[in-house]
Amino acid sequence: HADTLGAMVAQVTDKPLVRYMRAPGRGGWHALTPRFLSSARRSAMAVYYALELHEQLDVPIGIVEAAVGGSNIDNWQPTRGGKAGCHVAHMKDLFPYALRGVFWYQGETNIYLGETDVYAEKQRLLYDSWRTAFENDALRFYYVQIAPFARGKLANGFDYDAEFPNFLVAQAQLAKTEPNAEMTVINDLGNLRDIHPNEKLLVAKRTALHALKRDYGRTDIENRSPAPRAVTVRGACVRIEFDHAKSLYVYRRNAA
Repeated sequence: HADTLGAMVAQVTDKPLVRYMRAPGRGGWHALTPRFLSSARRSAMAVYYALELHEQLDVPIGIVEAAVGGSNIDNWQPTRGGKAGCHVAHMKDLFPYALRGVFWYQGETNIYLGETDVYAEKQRLLYDSWRTAFENDALRFYYVQIAPFARGKLANGFDYDAEFPNFLVAQAQLAKTEPNAEMTVINDLGNLRDIHPNEKLLVAKRTALHALKRDYGRTDIENRSPAPRAVTVRGACVRIEFDHAKSLYVYRRNAA
């Protein structure tokens, strides 16, 4: 658990009805117990997400982790140019396992490769390939916006910081065009000096809101982050109106 709560959660979590499996699944299912959580590295977001659903729904929850650090989205394509991506081997034994949906968090490598202009297309292809492989046309695809990180210019002259906001725009496209997709906004949770920010619990809770509302009948939930709807300028005053912002307020931490 690479976050500030992981060690504590690992010591006190004993949930026999929340099961965790590492793809390709040959190790089987494991209940979330202190022994299991402390025995090796586990995905903090996967654990928090499963625990949140279990707490809210009071039903058994199973979650499968398939993760490779620093990977390219191409490596997770079941088919691309007639060949499967190398990391999809982690998942091939799961096809066509009856998953309700997937939780996708990736993108930094594709910024480094200068692929902002094609990332939206690649993400679309990934989703379409996965719902075919899982034989589920309604497969939910809940994905996480990458967090802010100040990398500056690379040795080859590529300006990561300048490209970052353009990449966020590219990431947002799938949720605008695919009814089964939602994006979890986390641009307020990053650490500019750490590409792996610590707020994994909040990332998981925000993503769980999508599932609770769209898959488990909690229609009372607001699962989308505030989004600008209109901007008007009057003299030196700029007025911004937001959708999905019923309880939004400005917190001025250092205000007098």
